[in-house]
Amino acid sequence: SLVGVQWLLIGYAFAFGPGTSFIGGGGFYGAIGIGLEPYAPYGDNLPTSHFGGSMFATVIYDPVAHWVWGAWEAQDGKMRYGWLRELGVLDFAGGIVVHLTSGFSALAVALVIGQPSKKVPQEEAHSLPLVFIGTSLLWFGWNGFNGGSA
Repeated sequence: SLVGVQWLLIGYAFAFGPGTSFIGGGGFYGAIGIGLEPYAPYGDNLPTSHFGGSMFATVIYDPVAHWVWGAWEAQDGKMRYGWLRELGVLDFAGGIVVHLTSGFSALAVALVIGQPSKKVPQEEAHSLPLVFIGTSLLWFGWNGFNGGSA
């Protein structure tokens, strides 16, 4: 719930507000100016009032979301975009913003924590058929999700 409050107060403005190609800024602080109608630069199916995503969100997620999805009209009337989008990066299903930021964050935490100090005994897989079924369901769902997102 803390991230939801962060998203409302400043996160949405950092991710989707007009600013530079590196970070959003003004316009949407405290969810002011956000409505239920779609915002044209983001497409017809993305309402600007969605709630998504404390400190990780403010420092990592919001700027990367702006790099990939940020779009705003500058004072000269031209459309401006985040720097990754200007390079031609398209992120339909959130793979860059969600998975890349969480993966690199997990790697950073693992490197900071380091190896365990005690030797942990290895356990065998409990049920290989259940592992296969779970992997198959995950693969099938992932393909359905990504196939439908483009």
